[in-house]
Amino acid sequence: MSIQVTEQQVVATTAEEVWALLSNFGDMSWAGFTDILVEGEGIGSIRKVLVAPGGSRAVERLEAMDAEQRSFRYAVLEGWSPADTAVGHPGTWRG
Repeated sequence: MSIQVTEQQVVATTAEEVWALLSNFGDMSWAGFTDILVEGEGIGSIRKVLVAPGGSRAVERLEAMDAEQRSFRYAVLEGWSPADTAVGHPGTWRG
């Protein structure tokens, strides 16, 4: 069985600024994670994120990255998420 979960957040910035943060697969400092190891480059690269000091970690593989569409997808190989795939689409606020 497949379940899709969607989360949206409104931030006071442009989609371009959000994309500049999210498109750097090796940087999650914006989410409070600074102990990250990336193996490889581009599609197929592996990101290992220490979630808690001395504790659990997440391992994720970059599956797709489309700068024109500001879209990315990564697979959760092990760790903290109940999902096995995550997709991001930083968009434009339409208020």
